[in-house]
Amino acid sequence: MVRIFVLIVSSQNTRDILRAFELIETDMQIKTLISHDELERRVKSAQEISAKLEQLPDVVKSVFDECRSKLDAAMKQFINTTTIHDGNGLNLLCRVIANPGEVGGSANCKSMSRPPVMVKLPAYGGIANQ
Repeated sequence: MVRIFVLIVSSQNTRDILRAFELIETDMQIKTLISHDELERRVKSAQEISAKLEQLPDVVKSVFDECRSKLDAAMKQFINTTTIHDGNGLNLLCRVIANPGEVGGSANCKSMSRPPVMVKLPAYGGIANQ
């Protein structure tokens, strides 16, 4: 009878241990599922970031092209509305681009007696190529 009692106690201990392992296994499965969901979320986030990075060169190019177009238009308007000599002395363009004492400097601008001349300045490829 003593042996049966020990066997029952051992069986109960075994069941308790097995339940503990089942709880641990269940807990691990839940953590695995949570980790799997988290991994899927991170993969999706990485894919979204990758897609945005792939679009970045096109976005940068379109912004650059828009800025270049606006700069070209502004330079073209500035050049078309500004003369080197307006008949009354130096104008703003002559003062801005000419340094005194240099060839083509403000001293040379003052001595100009020709009618107003439109000047196209070479730009970074925008106006000079048009």
